[in-house]
Amino acid sequence: MFIPIIHLLLVLLTAQIVTGDGTFPTEDEVLVLNPDNFELALQRFPLLMVHFYAPWCPHCQALAPKFQNAASKLANTPGVKLAKMDAYRFQRFTQQHGVDGYPTLMFYRNGVGQEYEGPHEQAAIAHWISQNIRPPRQADPVLELTGSNFEAAIAKNPFLMVQFYAPWCPYCQKLAPVYASTAVELAQKNPRIKLAKLDATRDRSLAEWYEAKRYPTLVFFRHGVPVTYQGSHDQPALVRWTLKQVRQDDEPKAVVKFRSEDGQQPGTEAETTTTGTSRRVVPVVINLVAMVVVSTVLG
Repeated sequence: MFIPIIHLLLVLLTAQIVTGDGTFPTEDEVLVLNPDNFELALQRFPLLMVHFYAPWCPHCQALAPKFQNAASKLANTPGVKLAKMDAYRFQRFTQQHGVDGYPTLMFYRNGVGQEYEGPHEQAAIAHWISQNIRPPRQADPVLELTGSNFEAAIAKNPFLMVQFYAPWCPYCQKLAPVYASTAVELAQKNPRIKLAKLDATRDRSLAEWYEAKRYPTLVFFRHGVPVTYQGSHDQPALVRWTLKQVRQDDEPKAVVKFRSEDGQQPGTEAETTTTGTSRRVVPVVINLVAMVVVSTVLG
């Protein structure tokens, strides 16, 4: 009689161990942890919430069914598990993990713990976990401008493309993903280039000032000087045109050396104007012409 009872207990214990996840005993979708399998659980489940409880604690007893319901609701959520550990029985171990009261709910992401401090209700627990298992939101590669930060953005960024758009505009909606991927590509090619957007229906005065009468309108600011983009709205064209504008800024400026007779020290230089002739060269040319005229008359 004694041997069959022992055999039955071993069978039940084995069944408890191999059910659920194979190496963890489970009660109503909740893993049962102890010091021997705790670290393994952290390694196996990247998103794990643990209920540290004491069997005699009335608050723990009230939380238990709500925690189980939350576990059932999240049972089909990939990578997420809910577990519990008798913190009173394994007090020394749980204190080493920052547990100093009952109940304590800890959420572990890739082994890093964060205490849950929200309501002890099934819906609140499930909602909090759902919100915290989402991957971190990536920063938008396109700057969002308004009338309040527009001038600061122009001053801060030497090369800035601004899209004046309307939220209801289908062409703007079609351009949005292309514009975002263009921003990423240009940032990789030249980190000084930034792309931004401004809701022209909200900041109408800015749109009117830069003659954004149709949506979308793209205006490129090179050191604050605006140039309206007139090309096609595909990524290769946008990238080529923008890089061309930046290369023009990087081209070396023509210089003219002056002689000491012009009032300049020998070897000094001056930038040429857009016509290729320095304003400071003009007086020299006039003097030369005058000398030729005088020589002709005297001759």
